[in-house]
Amino acid sequence: MVLGLLQLQNLCIEHCSGMEEIILEDGDIGNRPGEVSSFRDLKIVPVMHCDSLKHLFSPCMALGLEQLEDLRIEHCSKMKEIMMEDGDRSNRPQKVSNLRNLKIARVMPCDSLKHLFSPCMALGLVQLEDLCIEHCSKMEEIIMGDGDKSNRPQQVSSFRNLKIVRVMHCDSLKHLFSPCMALGLEQLEDLHIEHCFELKEIIMEDGDKSNRAQQVSALQILKSVRVMHCHNLMYLLRLQDSRPEDCPLK
Repeated sequence: MVLGLLQLQNLCIEHCSGMEEIILEDGDIGNRPGEVSSFRDLKIVPVMHCDSLKHLFSPCMALGLEQLEDLRIEHCSKMKEIMMEDGDRSNRPQKVSNLRNLKIARVMPCDSLKHLFSPCMALGLVQLEDLCIEHCSKMEEIIMGDGDKSNRPQQVSSFRNLKIVRVMHCDSLKHLFSPCMALGLEQLEDLHIEHCFELKEIIMEDGDKSNRAQQVSALQILKSVRVMHCHNLMYLLRLQDSRPEDCPLK
Protein backbone atom coordinates (compact mmCIF):
# COMPACT_ATOMS: atom_id res chain seq x y z
CA MET A 1 0.00 0.00 0.00
CA VAL A 2 2.73 2.46 1.00
CA LEU A 3 4.52 2.12 -2.32
CA GLY A 4 1.39 3.36 -4.13
CA LEU A 5 0.92 6.65 -2.26
CA LEU A 6 2.72 8.72 -4.88
CA GLN A 7 0.04 11.44 -5.06
CA LEU A 8 -0.60 11.81 -1.33
CA GLN A 9 -0.43 15.50 -0.31
CA ASN A 10 -2.21 15.72 3.03
CA LEU A 11 -1.75 13.17 5.83
CA CYS A 12 -3.81 13.89 8.95
CA ILE A 13 -3.81 11.54 11.95
CA GLU A 14 -5.84 12.42 15.05
CA HIS A 15 -6.83 10.63 18.26
CA CYS A 16 -5.18 7.28 17.49
CA SER A 17 -3.99 6.45 20.98
CA GLY A 18 -2.76 2.94 20.13
CA MET A 19 -0.75 3.86 17.02
CA GLU A 20 2.96 3.16 17.48
CA GLU A 21 4.18 3.73 13.92
CA ILE A 22 2.81 5.46 10.84
CA ILE A 23 4.44 2.83 8.64
CA LEU A 24 5.06 -0.65 9.96
CA GLU A 25 8.37 -1.74 8.48
CA ASP A 26 8.61 -5.47 7.89
CA GLY A 27 12.38 -5.58 7.65
CA ASP A 28 12.34 -6.09 3.86
CA ILE A 29 15.16 -3.76 2.88
CA GLY A 30 14.38 -4.40 -0.78
CA ASN A 31 11.25 -2.24 -0.52
CA ARG A 32 12.99 0.74 1.03
CA PRO A 33 14.05 2.58 -2.14
CA GLY A 34 10.40 2.60 -3.16
CA GLU A 35 9.35 3.82 0.26
CA VAL A 36 11.63 6.84 -0.12
CA SER A 37 9.69 8.03 -3.18
CA SER A 38 6.22 7.07 -1.89
CA PHE A 39 5.72 10.38 -0.08
CA ARG A 40 7.35 12.65 -2.63
CA ASP A 41 4.22 14.88 -2.98
CA LEU A 42 3.32 15.04 0.72
CA LYS A 43 2.90 18.71 1.73
CA ILE A 44 0.87 18.82 4.95
CA VAL A 45 1.22 16.56 8.01
CA PRO A 46 -0.84 17.24 11.15
CA VAL A 47 -0.55 14.56 13.85
CA MET A 48 -2.57 15.07 17.04
CA HIS A 49 -3.40 13.08 20.17
CA CYS A 50 -1.41 9.98 19.27
CA ASP A 51 -0.05 9.04 22.67
CA SER A 52 1.79 5.86 21.65
CA LEU A 53 3.87 7.32 18.80
CA LYS A 54 7.54 7.50 19.73
CA HIS A 55 8.71 8.88 16.39
CA LEU A 56 6.96 10.38 13.38
CA PHE A 57 9.06 9.44 10.36
CA SER A 58 11.15 6.34 9.75
CA PRO A 59 14.58 7.02 8.18
CA CYS A 60 13.44 5.87 4.73
CA MET A 61 10.15 7.76 4.85
CA ALA A 62 11.99 10.91 5.88
CA LEU A 63 14.23 10.81 2.83
CA GLY A 64 11.22 11.35 0.55
CA LEU A 65 9.72 14.41 2.25
CA GLU A 66 11.17 17.01 -0.10
CA GLN A 67 7.78 18.68 -0.73
CA LEU A 68 6.66 18.83 2.90
CA GLU A 69 5.64 22.41 3.77
CA ASP A 70 3.56 22.25 6.95
CA LEU A 71 4.30 20.00 9.95
CA ARG A 72 2.15 20.15 13.08
CA ILE A 73 2.45 17.79 16.02
CA GLU A 74 0.15 18.16 19.03
CA HIS A 75 -0.45 16.13 22.19
CA CYS A 76 1.84 13.20 21.40
CA SER A 77 3.03 12.56 24.93
CA LYS A 78 5.48 9.70 24.22
CA MET A 79 7.11 11.09 21.09
CA LYS A 80 10.89 11.25 21.53
CA GLU A 81 12.00 12.02 17.96
CA ILE A 82 10.42 13.45 14.85
CA MET A 83 12.80 11.50 12.63
CA MET A 84 13.94 8.16 14.00
CA GLU A 85 17.71 7.89 13.96
CA ASP A 86 18.91 4.59 12.50
CA GLY A 87 22.67 5.00 12.86
CA ASP A 88 23.15 4.65 9.09
CA ARG A 89 25.62 7.39 8.25
CA SER A 90 25.35 6.64 4.50
CA ASN A 91 21.93 8.34 4.41
CA ARG A 92 22.97 11.52 6.19
CA PRO A 93 23.85 13.68 3.15
CA GLN A 94 20.34 13.01 1.80
CA LYS A 95 18.72 13.80 5.14
CA VAL A 96 20.25 17.26 5.02
CA SER A 97 18.05 18.25 2.10
CA ASN A 98 14.89 16.23 2.77
CA LEU A 99 13.00 19.08 4.53
CA ARG A 100 14.18 21.84 2.24
CA ASN A 101 10.61 23.08 1.55
CA LEU A 102 9.32 22.99 5.13
CA LYS A 103 7.86 26.42 5.95
CA ILE A 104 5.84 25.83 9.12
CA ALA A 105 6.78 23.67 12.11
CA ARG A 106 4.53 23.70 15.16
CA VAL A 107 4.93 21.34 18.10
CA MET A 108 2.68 21.55 21.15
CA PRO A 109 2.27 19.43 24.28
CA CYS A 110 4.87 16.78 23.48
CA ASP A 111 6.35 16.14 26.90
CA SER A 112 8.92 13.48 25.91
CA LEU A 113 10.69 15.46 23.17
CA LYS A 114 14.19 16.48 24.28
CA HIS A 115 15.05 18.14 20.97
CA LEU A 116 13.06 19.14 17.90
CA PHE A 117 15.54 18.65 15.06
CA SER A 118 18.54 16.40 14.63
CA PRO A 119 21.62 18.18 13.19
CA CYS A 120 21.02 16.59 9.78
CA MET A 121 17.38 17.72 9.71
CA ALA A 122 18.32 21.24 10.75
CA LEU A 123 20.82 21.69 7.94
CA GLY A 124 18.04 21.37 5.36
CA LEU A 125 15.56 23.87 6.85
CA VAL A 126 16.40 26.69 4.45
CA GLN A 127 12.72 27.61 3.80
CA LEU A 128 11.45 27.44 7.37
CA GLU A 129 9.53 30.64 8.19
CA ASP A 130 7.38 29.88 11.23
CA LEU A 131 8.62 27.89 14.25
CA CYS A 132 6.32 27.39 17.23
CA ILE A 133 7.12 25.18 20.23
CA GLU A 134 4.74 25.06 23.20
CA HIS A 135 4.46 22.96 26.36
CA CYS A 136 7.43 20.69 25.69
CA SER A 137 8.58 20.42 29.28
CA LYS A 138 11.58 18.11 28.63
CA MET A 139 12.96 19.87 25.58
CA GLU A 140 16.58 20.82 26.26
CA GLU A 141 17.64 21.96 22.79
CA ILE A 142 15.87 22.94 19.60
CA ILE A 143 18.68 21.30 17.64
CA MET A 144 20.21 18.21 19.21
CA GLY A 145 23.85 18.79 20.06
CA ASP A 146 23.81 22.34 18.69
CA GLY A 147 27.02 23.10 20.54
CA ASP A 148 28.88 20.77 18.15
CA LYS A 149 31.29 22.98 16.22
CA SER A 150 31.49 20.56 13.27
CA ASN A 151 27.97 21.55 12.15
CA ARG A 152 28.34 25.29 12.58
CA PRO A 153 29.25 26.51 9.08
CA GLN A 154 26.12 24.92 7.60
CA GLN A 155 23.86 26.00 10.46
CA VAL A 156 24.52 29.66 9.67
CA SER A 157 22.43 29.41 6.49
CA SER A 158 19.91 26.81 7.69
CA PHE A 159 17.47 29.31 9.21
CA ARG A 160 17.97 32.18 6.79
CA ASN A 161 14.21 32.53 6.08
CA LEU A 162 12.95 32.14 9.64
CA LYS A 163 10.55 35.02 10.39
CA ILE A 164 8.51 33.99 13.43
CA VAL A 165 9.71 32.13 16.55
CA ARG A 166 7.36 31.38 19.42
CA VAL A 167 8.58 29.30 22.36
CA MET A 168 6.33 28.89 25.40
CA HIS A 169 6.26 26.67 28.48
CA CYS A 170 9.48 24.81 27.71
CA ASP A 171 10.88 24.49 31.20
CA SER A 172 14.09 22.61 30.35
CA LEU A 173 15.44 24.98 27.68
CA LYS A 174 18.53 26.86 28.86
CA HIS A 175 19.15 28.69 25.59
CA LEU A 176 17.13 29.31 22.44
CA PHE A 177 19.67 29.74 19.65
CA SER A 178 23.15 28.32 19.24
CA PRO A 179 25.80 30.91 18.24
CA CYS A 180 25.81 29.84 14.59
CA MET A 181 22.06 29.49 14.34
CA ALA A 182 21.85 33.11 15.51
CA LEU A 183 24.13 34.25 12.67
CA GLY A 184 21.54 33.12 10.14
CA LEU A 185 18.51 34.91 11.60
CA GLU A 186 18.59 37.79 9.14
CA GLN A 187 14.85 37.53 8.33
CA LEU A 188 13.60 37.13 11.90
CA GLU A 189 10.78 39.62 12.59
CA ASP A 190 8.87 38.28 15.60
CA LEU A 191 10.37 36.62 18.69
CA HIS A 192 8.05 35.53 21.50
CA ILE A 193 9.33 33.64 24.57
CA GLU A 194 7.08 32.88 27.49
CA HIS A 195 7.22 30.75 30.65
CA CYS A 196 10.62 29.18 30.03
CA PHE A 197 11.79 29.11 33.62
CA GLU A 198 15.25 27.58 33.06
CA LEU A 199 16.15 29.81 30.11
CA LYS A 200 19.39 31.69 30.86
CA GLU A 201 20.34 33.02 27.43
CA ILE A 202 18.54 33.64 24.17
CA ILE A 203 21.79 33.19 22.23
CA MET A 204 24.08 30.62 23.81
CA GLU A 205 27.44 32.03 24.83
CA ASP A 206 30.36 30.04 23.42
CA GLY A 207 33.26 32.29 24.38
CA ASP A 208 33.93 33.40 20.80
CA LYS A 209 33.83 37.20 21.08
CA SER A 210 34.44 37.66 17.35
CA ASN A 211 30.92 36.44 16.56
CA ARG A 212 29.03 38.76 18.92
CA ALA A 213 28.77 41.76 16.63
CA GLN A 214 27.64 39.52 13.76
CA GLN A 215 25.04 37.82 15.92
CA VAL A 216 23.54 41.13 16.97
CA SER A 217 23.65 42.69 13.50
CA ALA A 218 21.92 39.63 12.03
CA LEU A 219 18.76 40.76 13.86
CA GLN A 220 18.44 44.04 11.98
CA ILE A 221 14.81 43.57 10.84
CA LEU A 222 13.53 42.21 14.16
CA LYS A 223 10.27 44.10 14.80
CA SER A 224 8.73 42.50 17.87
CA VAL A 225 10.30 40.94 20.98
CA ARG A 226 8.14 39.63 23.79
CA VAL A 227 9.69 37.89 26.78
CA MET A 228 7.51 36.97 29.74
CA HIS A 229 7.98 34.88 32.88
CA CYS A 230 11.55 33.80 32.19
CA HIS A 231 12.90 34.26 35.70
CA ASN A 232 16.42 32.90 35.07
CA LEU A 233 17.07 34.90 31.91
CA MET A 234 20.21 36.96 32.55
CA TYR A 235 19.94 39.33 29.55
CA LEU A 236 18.30 39.67 26.15
CA LEU A 237 21.42 40.28 24.05
CA ARG A 238 25.06 40.55 25.02
CA LEU A 239 26.52 43.71 23.52
CA GLN A 240 29.96 43.55 25.08
CA ASP A 241 32.60 43.88 22.32
CA SER A 242 29.83 44.87 19.89
CA ARG A 243 29.28 48.36 18.58
CA PRO A 244 26.15 50.13 19.93
CA GLU A 245 25.10 50.92 16.38
CA ASP A 246 24.81 47.18 15.69
CA CYS A 247 22.03 46.76 18.22
CA PRO A 248 18.66 46.09 16.55
CA LEU A 249 16.70 46.95 19.72
CA LYS A 250 17.31 50.68 19.80
